[in-house]
Amino acid sequence: MAASGKVVWGGRATSVLVSLIFVIRALMKLVGGAEVKEGVKHLGVAESMRTPLSILELACGVVYLIPPTAVLGAILLTGSIGGGA
Repeated sequence: MAASGKVVWGGRATSVLVSLIFVIRALMKLVGGAEVKEGVKHLGVAESMRTPLSILELACGVVYLIPPTAVLGAILLTGSIGGGA
């Protein structure tokens, strides 16, 4: 049974919203700021790792948005949340 158009577009919208959260989070790390620096320090992550982690998080969000690799992207983003960085 094929999914209706509303269901498909609802799923796409949800995927974009979830990815947007991770993209914003990664961009905040890239831009920096006192709060971000303090948060990274609180997590015990070296300041020099902030940019690579941001790029990795952006890449995971892009992988999640590509339909054939969405499952892998979801696993990677879940790992990102679990890692706390």
